[in-house]
Amino acid sequence: MFLFGLIFGFPVGFSIVPDTLDGSDVFFSLLLMSMSGGLLFHSFNSGWTFGGNCNLDITEDPIMFTVAQLIYAWLLGFSFIVFVLAVFL
Repeated sequence: MFLFGLIFGFPVGFSIVPDTLDGSDVFFSLLLMSMSGGLLFHSFNSGWTFGGNCNLDITEDPIMFTVAQLIYAWLLGFSFIVFVLAVFL
């Protein structure tokens, strides 16, 4: 999941010009990393995650559960790339 997030987050993250990033971008990328990373960690540990108006359980709906995890992983990868670009470049 993390590899998926990094692979598909790279193109979007690297399309951002590092010179245009400032302190608020670092804050928002950290916020997005903690939110999506927390949801991804929670779904791996508990076997259910939030999805729309209901909870998605891996035993009841494994496809939508996996889709939700892929979305969390993509958000984590994208926000990680933005954070690295904002801090190090």
